[in-house]
Amino acid sequence: MKRANVLWISIDSLRKDFLYTYAPQLNRHTFLDELAGQGCIFDNAFPGGNWTMPSHASMFTALDATSHMIWSWQHRFPPGTQTAFDYFHRSGYVSGCFAVPPLAALFSELPIDYVGQSDAPNLFKCLEDPKPFFVFWHTFNVHYPYGIVVPRDFDDAKSDYDLPSRTLNYLRHLILTGQTEIIRDSYRREVQQAARFVQGLVTKLKRLGKFENTYFIITADHGETWLKGTTFHNNFQEGVLRVPLAVTGPGIARSRVASPVSQTDLLPTVLELCEVSFDEETAAFDGVSLLPRFNTPSGDSPHVVIAGPDGGRARHRYLGIRDSEWMLVTALNHWCESFHRIAGEEVSTNLLDTSLPEAGRRALEEFRAVAERHAERLLGKKDNLTELSSTTEKKLRALGYV
Repeated sequence: MKRANVLWISIDSLRKDFLYTYAPQLNRHTFLDELAGQGCIFDNAFPGGNWTMPSHASMFTALDATSHMIWSWQHRFPPGTQTAFDYFHRSGYVSGCFAVPPLAALFSELPIDYVGQSDAPNLFKCLEDPKPFFVFWHTFNVHYPYGIVVPRDFDDAKSDYDLPSRTLNYLRHLILTGQTEIIRDSYRREVQQAARFVQGLVTKLKRLGKFENTYFIITADHGETWLKGTTFHNNFQEGVLRVPLAVTGPGIARSRVASPVSQTDLLPTVLELCEVSFDEETAAFDGVSLLPRFNTPSGDSPHVVIAGPDGGRARHRYLGIRDSEWMLVTALNHWCESFHRIAGEEVSTNLLDTSLPEAGRRALEEFRAVAERHAERLLGKKDNLTELSSTTEKKLRALGYV
C-alpha cells in the first residue's frame, strides 16, 4: 500500500521457540503472538548475522556481510551504502531509530528525524507526525543478563569463567551447573515485558487512527543459547540461528511459510509493500522480496547466508551457508570448515570425514562455491572503522563484547 507506515520491531536475542506462535506447548500467548498471527509467519527465518551488528546491517541494506562489511561494533558502512532510512527519507517519510546506543551509532550519519532509546519520548512524537513514518524499534530487554539479579552469596572469585562482569560469571555458573531454568524463567519475563511495550505502541497507533495503515515487521537479530563450551550467541548453534519473523499489515493474509528465508529479504519486501522503489540501487541487493511467497506455504529451499564469529574465535570471519537440510560453516580468512545435516532443529556433528549421500555431496559443492564467491568479494573490500567512545566501550565490556 503506497504511503503506508512501517513499524520495524527487532527484539534482540529473541529465540523463536520462546514464542507461543512457534512453541505453544512451552509458552504463554503474548501480544507478540497476537500481532504476528494477523499476518504471514515464517517458520524458518534466518538472520544475516549471528549477532547484533551484522544482523541489523543485513536487515536494513538487503546485503550480506561481505557487501556491507559490518563485522564489529567499530565497523561502519562503506561510503555510498544505501539503507532503509535512505529509501524512505527520499520517499517523503518521517523516520525514527530507537535502539541501544552502540547499535544506533551504526545509523548515526543517516537521514533520521527522531532518535533515542527504546522508551524515548521521541518515539511517540515520531508516530504522531503527519507524514507517513518508518520507525525502527529495538530493545535489549531479552539480551543477557535478562534482568537476572545475582544472589548476594554468589562468590565469583571462586569461579574461573574469565568474564568481565559478576553477572556474566553468574550466568556462566548457572549454565555449567545445569541450572539454566533460572535463566529461562528470567528470559521469559523479559519477552513478556517486550510484548507489553509493543502492545502499548499498537494501542497508540489505534488511537491515532494509523493502525490499519501500518505494516509491522516482528523479528529478532539472532537467538540465544545456554550451552557449555560456547558463547551465548556469536556462534552457529540452532538456538542462535533460528529467529522469529512475521509481517503483518494491509492486504497481508494470514499464512505461514515453511521454506527457509533470510532477513536480507526484508528490505526489498517492505519497499515493495509500500511501493517504494529505486530500481538502479536495489539491483545490487543480495536479498529479494518475499511477497511472492506470502501465500505459498511450501516451495523450494533456497540457501541462506549467515555471517559472524564462531564462539570464542571472535577474530575470524565465518559464514554459515545452509538450506533446509544441510549447513556449511566456513571461515573466510583462514582455513576451517565443518559440514552438518539438519533434522528438524537437531544438527549433526561434522560430516566432512564421513561418506556423504549424493544430496549431501551436491549441497557441499554448491555451498563451497557460494563461500568462494563471498571470499572473493571480501578480499575486494576494505574495513571502514571508527573508534568507540569510552562510555560505549565500558558498556560493551560489561556485556562481555570487548
